[in-house]
Amino acid sequence: MRPIAIHSIVGALAPFLVVGAPLAVAPRAADAREMVAFRGEYSAGTIVIKTNERRLYLVMGDGRALRYPVGVGKSGKQWSGVSRIDGKYLQPAWSPPAEGKRDKPSLPNVIKGGTPRTRWVLRR
Repeated sequence: MRPIAIHSIVGALAPFLVVGAPLAVAPRAADAREMVAFRGEYSAGTIVIKTNERRLYLVMGDGRALRYPVGVGKSGKQWSGVSRIDGKYLQPAWSPPAEGKRDKPSLPNVIKGGTPRTRWVLRR
């Protein structure tokens, strides 16, 4: 499977990436990142998600990238392709895709942003 490449100049996005683990045990995204060697024909600022590795790479240029752990969809349910980031949002609400609603009809049409745990933390 080819990696997902999301083209954007988003150096400021890096601290806001969400790691794929529960809040109680997840390291902060800034602590979970690491600088690694990276080969590919991507320009600096490109985000590449390698679903098979469960890793996101923020390409820095000069053969380097910041690597973050991320959660990805179930096998056979992952998205692929190229897209553009149109903004940064803190805990945005989202709507499950039609395929997700088909698999689990009990899903609401709109899901409130964040998790119950993070909503509780933010209220404090």
